[in-house]
This record gives sequence, structure tokens and C-alpha cells, in this order.
Amino acid sequence: MGQDSASPESQESKATLADVKDISKVLNSNTVAEFGVYEPMNRITIKIKDKETGEVLKEIPSEKMLKMFTKACELAGLLVDEKM
Repeated sequence: MGQDSASPESQESKATLADVKDISKVLNSNTVAEFGVYEPMNRITIKIKDKETGEVLKEIPSEKMLKMFTKACELAGLLVDEKM
């Protein structure tokens, strides 16, 4: 009923792909890529930071996207639990 039928994981992949395409705009000799893991979902993250200031210039996937994806998965789990 007007809802997007794409899964949260599919939406996350599309958003992440767009972020990766934008990464070349901020990567240069004054930046550093910091890799990590978002523990609740066991997802790899990349932060592009300014070497001098430590300011995060780009985050892939964004923290907001990870939190939304986590919440969507939790809600999906609740629906499955209720039906069983």
C-alpha cells in the first residue's frame, strides 16, 4: 500500500554504493581512511578523516543509516516472533 518493497539491506546497499562513489571527492594526501566494525550488526564501516584535525569528513555507511538498519532488523525480528 504505497510502501517501498525493497528490503532494508537492499536500501542500505544502494546508499552505501552512492557513498563509495563520492569517496574520491574527499580522499587525498590530507585524509586517512579508518576502518572499523559496527558491532550490533557486524558491519564494516569506513571513516574518512582529516589527518590534521581528526574531523570525520565522510562515513560509510553513515551512523544514521546503520541505526535505521539495526532498528528495521529488530522490528522484523519482533514480527517474526509474534507470528510464531
